[in-house]
Amino acid sequence: MTFEKRSAIGCTKTETFHALYPRAWIVYEEPDPALKIVCRQISPVIPHNYKESSYLISVFTFTLNNLGKTTVDVTLLFTWANSVGGQSEFTGHHFNSKIKRPDGVHGVLLHHKTANEQSPLTFAIAAEETEYVHISECPVFVISGSHKGISAKDMWHEVKQHGSFDHLNFIGTSVPSEPGSSIGAAIAATVTIPPNAQCNVTFSLAWDSPEVKFPGRRVYNRRYTKFYGTKGDATADIARDAIIGNLLF
Repeated sequence: MTFEKRSAIGCTKTETFHALYPRAWIVYEEPDPALKIVCRQISPVIPHNYKESSYLISVFTFTLNNLGKTTVDVTLLFTWANSVGGQSEFTGHHFNSKIKRPDGVHGVLLHHKTANEQSPLTFAIAAEETEYVHISECPVFVISGSHKGISAKDMWHEVKQHGSFDHLNFIGTSVPSEPGSSIGAAIAATVTIPPNAQCNVTFSLAWDSPEVKFPGRRVYNRRYTKFYGTKGDATADIARDAIIGNLLF
């Protein structure tokens, strides 16, 4: 399935979406004709594979081609709301925390307290820092409500002005959100691409919610817990493994 979506924010851009389940990719026609960006995304659905296919993940790999004659600086931004939809988004007491692995995987964990006795879960957004890709984090921004912190608009202006979140001064863990407010997190990948060169940037989205509840108080553990445990503390490991192992999917 292929379709084109056109939007205008000061200029016309064309995005072409292709779907070939479980893979999909988007070709971005940027206003700068010398910059070509393709995003390939996948969630593992592998025949006769009951390990990686059970992971709650999506992987997004951006390929950036600089076809021009001058060096370009590019920042890719990945944001996520600490929400599962419904009323729990605004019940408060959610919080986010930064993660940084020795192998270069950086990101943010979004710890969510669900409502109506549903199983708690944690999201992770992550990216791989390499010799050519710099990763920076905005652990929390305010989507709506009275929670103290920078707004989504402030977060965007930070990236627009500096090209990264390096100028933000955040502690490792945010304070819990206030009832009535909604919070999110963002990570930025910054690359410098020489003329006639190509660069790849990989992001992952993962979530850890070990239990599935059914009527009659029946509770089952999801299959991926055979490999990561049932404590609900494996989100960072899952996000890291998604990035490192996605070429095998």
